[in-house]
Amino acid sequence: MAMEAAQPVSLCTEVKPFKIGWRIQVKILHLWKQYATTSRETIEMIFSDVEGNKIHGSVRKQDVKRYERYLDVGAWKFIQNFTVAHATGHYRTTPNPYKLAFIKETFVLPSANLGDGNYLVPVSFKQIHDAKVNESILHDIIGQVIAVGPMEEVDTQNKKQKKLEIELRDGSDDRIGCTLWGTMVVDMLAAAEGAGEGTLICLLRWAKVKAFQEVKTVSNAYSASVMLINPPYPEITSFANSIANDGLILSIAFNKPDTQLVVKKEQEEYWDLFPTSTISEVLALDTVGNAKIMCTVFAIDTDMRWYYIACPKYQHNKVKKVIPGLNQKVPPGSKQKWFCAKCNANITNVVARFKLHVKMMDSTRDTNLMLFDSLAKEIVQAEASELLGGVIDEIEDPDDLPEGLQALCGKTFQFVIAVDKANLGGGHCTYKVIKVLSILGMIDETEDLTDSARDVTPSELISGEPSVLMLEDSNEVLLEEGMLNEGTPISKKRNEIVADGSLDDLESGNKKACLREVKIEKIEKMKGMA
Repeated sequence: MAMEAAQPVSLCTEVKPFKIGWRIQVKILHLWKQYATTSRETIEMIFSDVEGNKIHGSVRKQDVKRYERYLDVGAWKFIQNFTVAHATGHYRTTPNPYKLAFIKETFVLPSANLGDGNYLVPVSFKQIHDAKVNESILHDIIGQVIAVGPMEEVDTQNKKQKKLEIELRDGSDDRIGCTLWGTMVVDMLAAAEGAGEGTLICLLRWAKVKAFQEVKTVSNAYSASVMLINPPYPEITSFANSIANDGLILSIAFNKPDTQLVVKKEQEEYWDLFPTSTISEVLALDTVGNAKIMCTVFAIDTDMRWYYIACPKYQHNKVKKVIPGLNQKVPPGSKQKWFCAKCNANITNVVARFKLHVKMMDSTRDTNLMLFDSLAKEIVQAEASELLGGVIDEIEDPDDLPEGLQALCGKTFQFVIAVDKANLGGGHCTYKVIKVLSILGMIDETEDLTDSARDVTPSELISGEPSVLMLEDSNEVLLEEGMLNEGTPISKKRNEIVADGSLDDLESGNKKACLREVKIEKIEKMKGMA
């Protein structure tokens, strides 16, 4: 690319949004392609200048083919003419408050090698535990791997993702939990299996620092992170020399006969290390993560369909019912057709898969949980198609529930649930179940249970004591009233959903008691348990 007379070189900390005529000399530390529904495929990069100052860079989708051949990880480049804007998002790759973006006037030219440094800025585990690091910025983590847990497969955004929990320690013997996702899981398992009695040093660049119930952990940020095991870096050699020679042996919770991973101990033992939270505590959380709860089903949420119809080949892909046109004749006895976008064809053979929404309660609050197919089958003990009697079609009467679902009411379960961004700050109050730990069945009042597992009626849940029940003349609607001493109801109205999918928060110090519609048959079930 030819260009005009060279401009003066600026450091990454000197570039600002007021102009585009900047020129920097940087090393490309990391590069990856990212796909988003809004921006489509982009190239994302992390640059460092000779002084170790870093800045994030992006190439827009329309310029990807133009620039990708000039961009190589580890290479030094001159980059001239680009826009500068504020770096936004919950996690930023660098401390720099700005990021740069290529434009059609941007030039990328080769540069002399100004050094082979990796420009690592590792943070100590003590800094993390003492809340001395900015959790909105990705950080470099170096640690000795001392424990590797079993691999899990969890549903995230309707996709199966590999997940692995490991434990790291640093030269001061401070320790921290680390969660790995995606391809890093396989890489870590392979490295751990081949380590023997050797020391396993993990360098996790651009890692997330998270806090859940005041416990600090780290994890990779998918493609934005890089994991290296025992890399030949001077920083890693110095770290290895700082580790105490105490004979600590790597603990691995799996073995690998042939090509299959086998968990040595039950994964429930891992979750036993975590305390059980009440629903009230979960609703008050202000950080994403996982929580273990014990609660009782008091209703099936019939506002939401309890199953979806999918293609047998792509079972995570919903299909749409093909409706014949007004003038289109349908031959007698012909099968219903469904359109599968993945197959790009009409099909007649479909399957039903659970997407079950249940209303749960403990002695503190109530909330909604959602279970996808594999987990719903664990508590229902049946396939969705079995409950439908083999006849798969769209729901006509949402209140006409199969006996297998009605039987869930009154049963108590212990779940691990995901607390996502949408759940924070009093937002969306439906939590996704990611693991079923135990099924306790119907509760006996004589059993010695924790407060969070005690079986109570929905009215007790609101007021903390039995409430007055008032029947209307139709004998089909029951109104329950419950108030705190201060005059504020602690339950939220669950059936008014605003356009963005969040739930209306009706809590207010000057509002009257919350009145909810509850079907008589559901209350009768609960009264029989009370």
